[in-house]
Amino acid sequence: MCRLHTNAVRLTALLAVLDVARASAQSETTINFENLAVGTVVTTQYEGLTVSTGGNSCGDNPVVRAVIVTPSGGTSSPTKGLGIQTGCPDFSPDYLRLVFDQGHQQVSFTLGDFAGTFALRGYTTTSGAAGQVFTQNVVLEGTGSVGVHRLVTITRPTADLRRVEIDSTVDSFEVLDDLTFDCPDSTAPTAAITSPTGLACVCNSSRVIGSAHDADGDIANFRLQRKAPDASTWTLIRSTSTEVLDGELAVWTTAAPQGYYALRLIVTNKCGLTADAETVVWLDKNIDTVSISEPLEGDVVGGVVCTEGTIADHCGGNFTLEHRPAGGAFTPFTTVSPLWVTNDLLGKWNTAGSLDGVYEIRAAGADDCGNTGSAVRSVTVDNTPPTAVISRPVACDCVNGQVEVGGTADDAHFGTWKLQYTGGDQRDWVTIASGNARVVDGLLGLWDTRALPECEYTLRLLVTDTSTADCADVHQTEYLLPVEVGPCYDFDTDDDGDVDLIDYATFERTFTGP
Repeated sequence: MCRLHTNAVRLTALLAVLDVARASAQSETTINFENLAVGTVVTTQYEGLTVSTGGNSCGDNPVVRAVIVTPSGGTSSPTKGLGIQTGCPDFSPDYLRLVFDQGHQQVSFTLGDFAGTFALRGYTTTSGAAGQVFTQNVVLEGTGSVGVHRLVTITRPTADLRRVEIDSTVDSFEVLDDLTFDCPDSTAPTAAITSPTGLACVCNSSRVIGSAHDADGDIANFRLQRKAPDASTWTLIRSTSTEVLDGELAVWTTAAPQGYYALRLIVTNKCGLTADAETVVWLDKNIDTVSISEPLEGDVVGGVVCTEGTIADHCGGNFTLEHRPAGGAFTPFTTVSPLWVTNDLLGKWNTAGSLDGVYEIRAAGADDCGNTGSAVRSVTVDNTPPTAVISRPVACDCVNGQVEVGGTADDAHFGTWKLQYTGGDQRDWVTIASGNARVVDGLLGLWDTRALPECEYTLRLLVTDTSTADCADVHQTEYLLPVEVGPCYDFDTDDDGDVDLIDYATFERTFTGP
């Protein structure tokens, strides 16, 4: 079956390695195909190697060849790699074939182009199906172009590896680069992430510091990747062949959301040996919570105002708590609690000296990455105590029977009122009447004194408003009025304003006779 070969190639770019290098200790050859022009048919231009294609799906019209290509996304060397030219036209199930003049212990190369499965086969013979000693399927995850950066190493301890075939099982996008055969280095490279440290908070555009190098050789490349805990694949942050020793591996700038991420550094040397290092960090993209739970929107407050809520973030930072009259300038609270606060007291504002009226309370937080958040509540300050007055009877009056008690219970933010008495044989306050509606110079209640013993009593009027004062209480006004319960006598019988002999004579006739 023929498979489509598309020109829409998007690869992850990796930096350059030398075109042809030979190790001084042993016979090691690395080819990155940069010395030939794009479109050059590759056969025997490189010493010790013959390149061809297998399958011949188009017959001889045309013959499908291996050529120098420049994938648009780049390769593990600066720009060029070895791929298969289009054919039939534009269709080919053919595969790349590498035949070596001598047997080798190890062959490695970077592999890729588009995501998919690549079948690798190794032989001790130069042709035919006999002598197969290696087979492996390499899966490049993702969709579309994923880059020519997957390092593949085929090892044959007896040094008799003569042929390698690379066959994409779903299309014809086989591209390889940085082909190396026989490597003397048996020591793995160094991979280390020194900053950020484990579970550290990092901001967007943070530097990742560490080492990616090989003390006794050269690296082929290193890759720095990140992955969220629930992600199935790693995302590349940076890939390069440039060694780093105690320096900047990458600047991590990402549109990824806030949360925990694993960072992984993979270092591969030119002999295919790898080392890796991982750490877990918190990517801080926004402040977590800024909220006010108390007071509620529209609450009436007074005295010392307690503001409760949550201002918190996974990382460090600070917050401010302010108030202002509507349309005015913000002023800091009198006291503010330490950072961070979760479902608790944020701060206190002493409203003494503040005019009654509408105010705004604002909580604002900023974390160490510069992310901010705020919450605003509108409240009414009322420090004016309620009005409580008993206007009848008057102080020290003598009363009996059903006594009308009148007066005023009023406030701009009215709550409740309660009329009570104590005295005689009663030591506690006894409620006569109560209500939650304003009374202005009106009847508060009828006090039935008929069963009460003759004695001195005290009437009390308690009036509260709806203002939460001093974080928990309400404003309350108390009015006390002393009265006497019992027979009421008026010795000023002639109503002239004083008690004289005329009044006494009247009293005498009434109680003792003429």
